[in-house]
Amino acid sequence: MFGESTKHTKVEARYVDHPVAKHRCDQCTMWRPPNGCSAVEGVIKPFGFCKWWKLSKRLKRKQEEKEED
Repeated sequence: MFGESTKHTKVEARYVDHPVAKHRCDQCTMWRPPNGCSAVEGVIKPFGFCKWWKLSKRLKRKQEEKEED
């Protein structure tokens, strides 16, 4: 669905330049530092959010490790 050749507009993604429910772009699996996204075109802020947000596997593992402790 998402790839470099199929980026969507910020309007389509319902992108906002602030976190929503503590979810931020720089925590998302599609985040591409320093200001990019594999799904949404244009400059993306680390603290932004869109409707396709998905927790990165790296952060998901960290959360699971904390729950095990």
